[in-house]
Amino acid sequence: MKNSGLAAVLSFFIPGLGQIYNGQIGKGLIFIFIQLVNLILIFITLPYIYSLIMKEVLEGLGAPLPPDWFLKVKRDLAPVWLTGIGFIAFPVFWIWGMMDAYNTAENIYFHRADPAKELVGKFKELQKSIRNLEEDIAELKKKYP
Repeated sequence: MKNSGLAAVLSFFIPGLGQIYNGQIGKGLIFIFIQLVNLILIFITLPYIYSLIMKEVLEGLGAPLPPDWFLKVKRDLAPVWLTGIGFIAFPVFWIWGMMDAYNTAENIYFHRADPAKELVGKFKELQKSIRNLEEDIAELKKKYP
C-alpha cells in the first residue's frame, strides 16, 4: 500500500521522487531529468539577465559603465527566452509531478485488489477453465471414440 500524501510530499521536495516511491522508477527519473533541465535553463541565463539589469541601473544613475563584462556574458550565454521556458516549465512539471504521484498512489491504494482475493479469483478462473477443458475433452471422446 502506498501513502498518497507521502508520495505528494516527496514530489514536493524532489520532483520525481513520489513517482519512484510509487514504483514508477522510469517516470520518476524522467521527472527528475526534466526538472534538472529546467533549472539549468533558469540559472544558465541568470548572469545575462543580471548584467542587463545592472547595465540599465548604472545607465539610469548616470554612473560610468564597468568594462564590457556584461557584453561578454551576453555573447556567451543562451538567449533569454530559454530562461522563460525554464521559469514556465519548472512550476508546471513540479505541480504535475505532485498531482501524478498523489493520484497514482491513490489508484494503487483504492483500486488494486487485495492480493489474497486476487489470487483466489485467479484460482477460480483456472478451475473454470479446467472444467471447460474437461467438458471439451468429454465431447471429443464422444465424437471420436
